[in-house]
Amino acid sequence: MSVSCLVAESTPLQAGSLRLHVAKPAWRHSWTLQSLLLKGGPTDHNLVREWVTVLQRLIAQLDRPRRLIVFINPFGGRKKAPSIYLRKVAPIFKLAGISTEVIQTRYSGHAKEKLLEVDLNDFDGVVCVGGDGMVNEVINGVLVRAQVDAGIEADDVRSRLHPATMKVGVIPAGSTDALVFTTTGENSPVTSALLIVMGAEVSVDVASIHSQEKLVRYSLGFLSYGFFGDNIKSSERYRWMGPLRYNMSGWQTFLKHKSYEGEVKVLVKKNGSVLTPYDPTGKDRCRAGCNVCYKTNSKLQQEISEELENNDVVRVQGQFLSISCALMANRCARSSAGVAPTAHLGNGVMDVILVTQCSRLNFLKFLLYCAPRQRGDGRHPGDSVLAANLPQVPARHRKVRNAKSLQVPFCPLFPNLIAGVCAQGRQLYTRQRQVHQHLAVRRRTSF
Repeated sequence: MSVSCLVAESTPLQAGSLRLHVAKPAWRHSWTLQSLLLKGGPTDHNLVREWVTVLQRLIAQLDRPRRLIVFINPFGGRKKAPSIYLRKVAPIFKLAGISTEVIQTRYSGHAKEKLLEVDLNDFDGVVCVGGDGMVNEVINGVLVRAQVDAGIEADDVRSRLHPATMKVGVIPAGSTDALVFTTTGENSPVTSALLIVMGAEVSVDVASIHSQEKLVRYSLGFLSYGFFGDNIKSSERYRWMGPLRYNMSGWQTFLKHKSYEGEVKVLVKKNGSVLTPYDPTGKDRCRAGCNVCYKTNSKLQQEISEELENNDVVRVQGQFLSISCALMANRCARSSAGVAPTAHLGNGVMDVILVTQCSRLNFLKFLLYCAPRQRGDGRHPGDSVLAANLPQVPARHRKVRNAKSLQVPFCPLFPNLIAGVCAQGRQLYTRQRQVHQHLAVRRRTSF
């Protein structure tokens, strides 16, 4: 069994004793904080002090954070983020000797504003205590700051994204906490705090969304247009209900059965095997030490250049109930396998699921398939997937019905896709391959 020592200290209550505070793996993916008391003899004072000195010196040599800036969202989820931090997280940071600057956000965008102002060189990382919305806000602040400092024009969709060196840690305190659940396997503030203290890190994909030659935002995890987007928007009216608000707004959105007219256009490269079978059976599921993500991360360190000449154009036009993009599995308590079970954290692949107009019954089947499930091949019902090597597709606006309910104008921004058509459920299931560098960034998650 592996343990990680957080701090060693001599115990004044018992002469010649040494107390070790360690992080220990517990049930499944969770970690717990334990205290071990090593008793010595009454004449072992000097030996114990020597042990403490040596252990503290070894711990100091590890790549662990020493100073963190912490953002707490008091409005997200069950509104318990401040108490979660004070009761479960702050004591662990203090025990590990981590100094913190704590900022409690007062309004949407507050964390992003602060990240654009403060001197990030004074910190080893940023920690956000809140839900997935808070995480995305912090990620946007970190990435926008990195582009500004590097002199990169973020509004240019073809500009190469400058990776941010600042690491981001997440303490779950929201309604779903899909990012933490997917990256750590647990929705536990203690586990996340211990992983941050130990310096654990993993690389994830981040997508950029542009509209009218302007950067709308960076997105991490999941973004959606149609049903899921409308659900999130309408749920704001029921924020007082906590996580249950998604159930209320979800049923209302489902009964409205609203669809949007639009067109998705992609460019398919002629050279090579354009349409080859793709098997999303989940044989290479993303787990700890994922070899797929490791290889992709190594390749993305090199400059990638895509030519847009000599390509075929593929268009998908119609009434869409949902357009969903998943950069990871997005597991949570409501969907234990996630909406995209075979998606990897950092392999440069984005899963896009387009659901065209269908009956409420068929759409309900699709939603039920996304509900909690432990096993499965990761395929949506009735889908047939074909691989395609597709380059970047410039954004184009299309006329959309019920435009007032849209949060972001309809823009097909999915480069290098693997596209497949489903006849039974009238769905289009696509995957992104070899992500353009401005759509991917490495090392952007928990320590």
